[in-house]
Amino acid sequence: MKNILVPTDFSSCAEKALDYAIRIANENGSAIHILHTFHLSNKAGMFVSVQERMREEAHGKLKHLVITKQRELRNGATMDYKLVRDYAVEGIHYVAKRVKADLIVMGTLGASGLKSVLMGSITAGVIRKTKIPVLAVPDEEPREFNKVLMALDDLQIEPDGVLAPALELAGSSDTEFIIYHSILKTVPASGMHAPSAY
Repeated sequence: MKNILVPTDFSSCAEKALDYAIRIANENGSAIHILHTFHLSNKAGMFVSVQERMREEAHGKLKHLVITKQRELRNGATMDYKLVRDYAVEGIHYVAKRVKADLIVMGTLGASGLKSVLMGSITAGVIRKTKIPVLAVPDEEPREFNKVLMALDDLQIEPDGVLAPALELAGSSDTEFIIYHSILKTVPASGMHAPSAY
């Protein structure tokens, strides 16, 4: 796992995701690319100074974040940052391809994290748009990987493309690795669709 992309909005949730990325990078000697995206509508063109202020503030926060977190790197792992003016999902997708990311590590919100992913968050948007594996990290203290769930929408997967990074994350033989695939089936009585897992 050579390149890990970590989008951030400078929240505590994003910082937890970065902590996980650092642990993974230290195991593999990976390069971490921290990304912040920002966007102002073209209709706000008269507010060029506002846009420049946003860029300057974000640049300062990114620089401080890297200086602070670089101290935690081990085993040849490196860290840099990128600042992109774009919508979040599009910017993340673009930079992930540009840095040839093997993994995208993003935060979700605590107990509501799964609901957030399923209900249209930025994390969900990235998962839908990219073919790169995404690790969604809940806003809680980092834990060991003792159980890894991999959700697939396509069973025609290439082991090197998706499965290998997930198995690498799972790591030890003590880790339980679960693959989830849902198939919608029509239920004649109600016309409703129900998921079926294998």
